[in-house]
Amino acid sequence: MEYGNVVVRGSFGEILKTLCNRLHEAPVVESRITKTKEMIGNTIVLTDPSKNLCFCEHRTFNFIYALVEASLLFWDQNEVRPFAYFNKKMLDYSDDGKTLNSAYGSFIAPHLYMVIEKLRKDSDTRQAVISIYNNDFCCVDSKDIPCTQDVQFLIRDGRLTMIVHMRSNDVFWGLQYDLYMFTNLQRVVAKRLGIECGPYIHMPTSLHVYDYHWDALEKIVADNDSIIDMPVMPLQAMSEYRRGMQMATAYMSDYNECSPDVDLLREAKNRNISNALILTEVAYKNMLAEEFKALIERADKNDEMREAYNVYSLFFKRWFRSGENV
Repeated sequence: MEYGNVVVRGSFGEILKTLCNRLHEAPVVESRITKTKEMIGNTIVLTDPSKNLCFCEHRTFNFIYALVEASLLFWDQNEVRPFAYFNKKMLDYSDDGKTLNSAYGSFIAPHLYMVIEKLRKDSDTRQAVISIYNNDFCCVDSKDIPCTQDVQFLIRDGRLTMIVHMRSNDVFWGLQYDLYMFTNLQRVVAKRLGIECGPYIHMPTSLHVYDYHWDALEKIVADNDSIIDMPVMPLQAMSEYRRGMQMATAYMSDYNECSPDVDLLREAKNRNISNALILTEVAYKNMLAEEFKALIERADKNDEMREAYNVYSLFFKRWFRSGENV
């Protein structure tokens, strides 16, 4: 059994390469789903939280869903609907077809302002913690038990460090989304505090790869160069991109209210809406809260929103695979 693995890297791409290489040699452990290769007691340090995306042809990644999931950290509800609109598989994890236990925003959003105020009043505090997993989850039979235990913020050396503890983390389907959304949360909080980001520290007790991803793991280990850190996403007005934005703009034009919780996202009030839904490494700095909330609220009311979503996803894949600023 592998214990106490520590990985310190400057980008998610470099982290993924290292983890795949180590997991390739990890022991096989049974789980309630299927066999896994597992390392326990892990510490992953991303020294530059802005470098939180990478591309790898051997693993699937839904960029738009990652954006939606990250934005929902600021939504204090646990409805499955906005998740399922962009990823139908999320319905499989709902016990009642209406809610999710792992809708992290329902735990984080209600307390985020208090955490920020605590950090403002005492920059040395060790109490800026938001808990997600609680003892009740040990006593229920559910399809959806939160993997994240808690998130903690620390200001050290004048920069904001974020630490996330997880009971369980799948490298192929979990880590890439978890690291992306939590580093964006870190960056939003740092922006709110007016300070720079320090490292992001991710601490999963069990880090694993399920056996149905072992073939992909083999391919990555054989070809580490297949993992490419994502450069800044170009925001030029391209035809597909522009068409999708025009659709989104039409449905969002009359939405003018912004709840206090998602107000954290209002970092660019006067920016053109075309900069809002396809985001770069500056993620939330360029995002209007109204736009994502309106997108979520209107998503199931018009079939064209699905078309708009497909346009965004297609644009990202074409751009990234080309390796060019189209």
